[in-house]
Amino acid sequence: MKIIPAEVTHAEAISARLVTHFEAINQEFGFEKYKTDYDLMYKHVSQRISEQSEFSYIVLTTDDDQFIGFANTLVTNGVGELLVVDVISEYLDESSLSLLISRAVELLKESNVHTIFTEIPESKPLLRALLIKHGLKVVMQRAILRV
Repeated sequence: MKIIPAEVTHAEAISARLVTHFEAINQEFGFEKYKTDYDLMYKHVSQRISEQSEFSYIVLTTDDDQFIGFANTLVTNGVGELLVVDVISEYLDESSLSLLISRAVELLKESNVHTIFTEIPESKPLLRALLIKHGLKVVMQRAILRV
C-alpha cells in the first residue's frame, strides 16, 4: 500500500465514499446534518483537489494504484482538522487506517498548526482507538436527545 496526494481522477471514488460516510452519520443523528448529493459532492471535491485549497486529500492505494481509501484535512487559522479517514471494507484494518492517520497528521504538522482536532462517530471504534494511539486525546463527546 502507498499514500499519494489526491488527483482529480480520485474525485469520483472520494465523493462516493463521502456520500456513504455522511449518509451513515446522518442516520446516526436521525436528521440530515450533512448534504449527501453525489453530484454536488463531486463538484466540491474535484474543485478542492484541482485548486489545492485549504482542504487537502490524500489517497491510499494498492501498489498497482487501486483506490483503497482517503483522508481529508482542513487548515484554518493555525488549527488543523482531520475531517474524514475512510477505507473500503475489504482493506479496513489497523494498518490501512494507521497509514492514513500518520500521513494526515504529518501533513497537518507541516502546515504549522498548533492544534489538530477531529470528530469520531461512535460507529467507528477502531478509528477512535487508533487516533488515541496516534496521540489524539478525547476531550469531549456530543450527545443527542431526539424529541
